[in-house]
Amino acid sequence: MATEDIASLLAERLSFFFSNANLRIDKFLRRLVLDSYTGGYVEIDTLLKFNTIKKISTDPAIIVEAVASVPALKLNDAKTAIARVEAFTEDMMNDNIKVTIRVGGIPTVEKDDGSHYVNTRDEIGALFEEFGEVVLVRLLTSYDRREEKKIAVGKCFVEFASADSMEKAV
Repeated sequence: MATEDIASLLAERLSFFFSNANLRIDKFLRRLVLDSYTGGYVEIDTLLKFNTIKKISTDPAIIVEAVASVPALKLNDAKTAIARVEAFTEDMMNDNIKVTIRVGGIPTVEKDDGSHYVNTRDEIGALFEEFGEVVLVRLLTSYDRREEKKIAVGKCFVEFASADSMEKAV
């Protein structure tokens, strides 16, 4: 795969990791971004430990290249850490309520290890893209302790980039 294709994939992942939608649910990354000592910067070496990043590349130079194509992100002077241009704050933790809908009736299928969703997050997100940019799809599950199985409950949350998009969807 060409370096520019790898950088493009990394840019998409980094955009997601540093998005409001992800930081509201990712406690580990949120703790790093809210750390006043680091100024919200996350070390590239830390990001290189993320499985989805490692699958794409383990080269810090390509991550630096990827950040250059994401307007919402910036590098420190040494080009060893990444931060958001607009800082994420505690006040942003509940901003998703005005841009999120709950969807029910999502098909599931029973398997030996529990019930699973028939559709992927990406497929569900694509269904709602006609209304606006979808930033996050969270498929809801529960855990049956007696059976020791994960259970898909047939519901999800779809978070949009704007309240206007969410309004169009409802």
